[in-house]
Amino acid sequence: MFESIAKALFAEERVERFKFLLGHELGLSIKRAEMLALSIASVSALIFSVFAFLSDLNGIIIIFGFVCAFVIAYLFSFFFFSFLAERKQREKEKNASVALMQASLLPEGTTAERIVKELSKMHNPLAEEFKIVLNEIGKGAEINNALENLAKRCNGRAIAKLVQLLKMADVTGGVTPAMLRESAKEIVDEQTLARERAALLTIQKATLVLSSMILVPFILGTLAGITKNFDLSYLDVLELGKANQAALVETAGLASNVYIVELAIIASLFLGMLENNTKRAIAYLLLILPVALSIFYFAVSTKIA
Repeated sequence: MFESIAKALFAEERVERFKFLLGHELGLSIKRAEMLALSIASVSALIFSVFAFLSDLNGIIIIFGFVCAFVIAYLFSFFFFSFLAERKQREKEKNASVALMQASLLPEGTTAERIVKELSKMHNPLAEEFKIVLNEIGKGAEINNALENLAKRCNGRAIAKLVQLLKMADVTGGVTPAMLRESAKEIVDEQTLARERAALLTIQKATLVLSSMILVPFILGTLAGITKNFDLSYLDVLELGKANQAALVETAGLASNVYIVELAIIASLFLGMLENNTKRAIAYLLLILPVALSIFYFAVSTKIA
């Protein structure tokens, strides 16, 4: 089920990459991941239903919230799996500069295979990738092909630069320790700049998500819940009957709903633009809108003393 949804929202290459990372980094097949996601979603929906029932919420809200909790928890599970896999990939990317510094300690003219063997002894996640390279070489693969496979598995700029230098050492033997140290310094500088940009982007995304999904709906819902009990008799001077007064309150509630939907759409589109992926905006909308509406109706139903 998830694979079909993912292919509708993302490019097929990204879906295949995600499936590879699940297996390579987490040891999960897509079917196993779906089973785990379904279990997490079921438990989350059940917990929400119990909480909503004990809070004496309206039956329609409970059903709506149950569905939303299930869908959100199901999708969030895959986002979490993706986060874990990407984190392991980033750890390997960070270790590329460490690998280059360690390689620079070897004598000039050391063969690429010897360098790979030494790097496989490191105590970090990247060492496991070099062990795979050694295993492929032991089975008869060319060292260049084994290194290319490493670059494809890790798919990062720093790893690609590391692989390029190792291939150069294998072909020409002209890679000096000074070149390796300089490349390590360049990678560290690039990663520092990337972290600063990522931090700024994360702040922007978090502000958008939290405001559109939680803060604004909760405030509007609380105000809507309060105004339901207002005494509007003072509007009699405007010759508004009880029916018109009730219609005014209903119109205000409808306007709040419309505003929340508009805010969710705009925030989702902006988040998609930040990631240069308009299809991702649909995924954000499917996450933000149900949660925002659930929080709004929960706030409306909550009685404030």
